[in-house]
Amino acid sequence: TLSLGDVRLEIFHAPGHAPDQCVVYHDEGRTLWAADMLSDVEIPFVHSLSAYEQTLAHLATLAVGTLVPGHGAPATDAGEVRRRLAADRGERLRGAGRAGRRRGGVGARMVSVRMQEAEGKPLLIAKR
Repeated sequence: TLSLGDVRLEIFHAPGHAPDQCVVYHDEGRTLWAADMLSDVEIPFVHSLSAYEQTLAHLATLAVGTLVPGHGAPATDAGEVRRRLAADRGERLRGAGRAGRRRGGVGARMVSVRMQEAEGKPLLIAKR
């Protein structure tokens, strides 16, 4: 927790994109500065898919009214924040994976990504 006068900010360790990444949350203002999470333009380089998924699960527990990602546009609509959480938690990737398997595309890359994580290597996931 960081206090600046009457303003109290919570700083959370948010690994996944990078092992040392942090996000900042202002509970009273319901504002999340999400670093390289919840972007509307890309899924960032992912260091650990399991840590990324755990961080997203934690972020989903926060009451976020304003989202400020490190890349892309901010969001002030709760529905948009939920959509980005759902997209980053895999709904878009699972859908792309199903379509990719039919066409030999993204699904094959997702299998490769999961195998790389199992081998302890950093991952790179890209949105279409």
